[in-house]
Amino acid sequence: MLVAEMATEFELGHEAIAAALIHDVPEDPNKEGQRLSVKELKAQLNEAGFGRSGQKVLGIVSGLIKVGKEAGTTFVGKPSQAVIFAKLLKHGVVYPEALMIKLFDRLHNMRTLDDLGEAEAKLSATHEIITEKRQRIAAETLYVYAPIAKAFGMLLLCRELEDLAFRYVCPEDFEEIEYERSVAISSTKQAAEAMVEMLRNTLIDAGVATAEVSLVKRNIYELHLRVTELDIKLKAGEKLSATDVYNVRVKVPAEADCPRAFKAITGRYPLLQRSYLPREFTSVDHIAKPMPNGQQLLRFYVSSVDGIGDMAVVIRDQRMFREFCIGISTARKELRYSLLPFFRSLLMELGEDLAERDLAPAELYERVGKYMKFVMVYTPGGEVINLPVGATVLDFACAIHDEVFLRAVSAEKLVDDEWQPVDNLLGAVTFGQSIRINKDPKNRIVAQSEWLPFLKTDGARQTLRKYLKGLPLDELKKIGLRALHRAGMKFYVGAEDLIRTGFFTHYLKKIAGGVEPNEYLLEIGRGTRNADKEVERMDQFYRARFKKCKLRKVAYYVAVEIKDQTGLLQAIGASFKHLGLNLNDVVVANVPETDRLILAVAPNVFGVLHGGVVVGGGVLGKVQRIQAKTIIKLACMELGIGKNVGVRVLPRREVKELLLLKLASLENGGNRLK
Repeated sequence: MLVAEMATEFELGHEAIAAALIHDVPEDPNKEGQRLSVKELKAQLNEAGFGRSGQKVLGIVSGLIKVGKEAGTTFVGKPSQAVIFAKLLKHGVVYPEALMIKLFDRLHNMRTLDDLGEAEAKLSATHEIITEKRQRIAAETLYVYAPIAKAFGMLLLCRELEDLAFRYVCPEDFEEIEYERSVAISSTKQAAEAMVEMLRNTLIDAGVATAEVSLVKRNIYELHLRVTELDIKLKAGEKLSATDVYNVRVKVPAEADCPRAFKAITGRYPLLQRSYLPREFTSVDHIAKPMPNGQQLLRFYVSSVDGIGDMAVVIRDQRMFREFCIGISTARKELRYSLLPFFRSLLMELGEDLAERDLAPAELYERVGKYMKFVMVYTPGGEVINLPVGATVLDFACAIHDEVFLRAVSAEKLVDDEWQPVDNLLGAVTFGQSIRINKDPKNRIVAQSEWLPFLKTDGARQTLRKYLKGLPLDELKKIGLRALHRAGMKFYVGAEDLIRTGFFTHYLKKIAGGVEPNEYLLEIGRGTRNADKEVERMDQFYRARFKKCKLRKVAYYVAVEIKDQTGLLQAIGASFKHLGLNLNDVVVANVPETDRLILAVAPNVFGVLHGGVVVGGGVLGKVQRIQAKTIIKLACMELGIGKNVGVRVLPRREVKELLLLKLASLENGGNRLK
């Protein structure tokens, strides 16, 4: 009943309220030990007159039935937390109300966790077993369900879950922080109340007479994070202060009153400007740019408060405060509809990551935390951009504007008041960074399908797919060819050479579904095929065929040819030996009009180090010859001679001539480089 009351309070709708009332029914066996099946539940809902809405009730309830507790099913062994949670997420993608009801149910369970001892005692459970079970439930709550509540914008629910769970997970830390908080509150109570009264009068004078001002103490777990993660305390052992334990909550009638209240308060108390505070604790406007979970607020610190020092102030209007309480379940349709696609994508990715995994609890908590945390990044003008953890510089660019994203060629980050280059546009942004995006000087679109696998936000992926979809086929093919070339060069096989091999033809026919070469490149260009994954599949295909081949312990001979460079090749040949290549032999051969450096190469073919070549060549031999040539070509470029040389794999006839020449040279006391 309490769960249904919370569903009502959070405005989830009549279907979700009905689901909350009966969510435990399918899991609880009757006197005969039988559970109610989903089919039977559907029939009962129809009899009760639910009609179409009964389907949604059924969908929500089905998602809440734990793995292994469905009627008529058997589960061998005990399902892992990851498998149980993955099923809940799968249903949460379609019915977010299922996850919300689970959060309400978990809150009820945590409020009554002390009662677990009495129930278990009746079953003769030991104190150690009861304690371990409480800690397991609390840890799951703290590291799985509380982060989901926070991501959903249900912050009051999140904070209550955190404190209830933290008490069991780290009881000593909980008691210590609770005591220090109470000391700080008692020592500054009068000064804090005086400040609140002063602010009320200040807002009345500013024309915001109906504003509500209250002093709010921070939760225990929130303080734990501030002390351990955000490092606000200046030195170890310092006691908590009023700055740590309090914030002032200002609730104004309408959004237009928020900047007026901000101006009035910062006119009475100076806006804090302290270098030791993290940037997000100076002043943040989340009204113009809402947080990822949709929350809107003005948050800032003021200084020089009599008897207190510094104090955090949070301003919201009535609507924002309501959304602060109920989060994504808000009745404001534009917020709900804008957030649901984001969270469905988030839940889907997390569910896929956890599906069929037998993760230890610590691994599960780490993965959930990775998906549910966000970072704040700043534009050069100080605007805050909120992104999921792991988001790239390009995700940041897209959050600024689609055109900035599509034309981004480089970026810079602010370090000690100086702009320094960012190494990689696909690298992850970090908390509190200021980033400047540089567009193409000629304002050309430079976006590539190769970006797709690395982008973390739906907005960036959709923008890139939309751009790619509108390109001419020839351009898409070129993009696909470039992507395949980049991926193939990890194995020393360029795309132009690869697509002309019989190996590529066989791969398309047997592995890639018989797609035509042009269509294959178009699919990579559109981003529907990932070039890196395709090359990995080619590697596996090559390895399977390679194991069936007969090998010879010889090498491919590659000629590096330079005109009019007599004498230089001896030095270059020696340099090759220090590049770490898999060279079997290095020899200089004098040929009329051209000086040649001959290198015998046994290439690492698609990751297979074998020291030999395929007998008779064939489709694999062709790939090996490409690799041998590419390896030497890249080495020439590294030595600074790549522009002025020709590189080719010698045919068998020339190799025989070379070996005879080498033999004659040795008999006459000539030089040979090894």
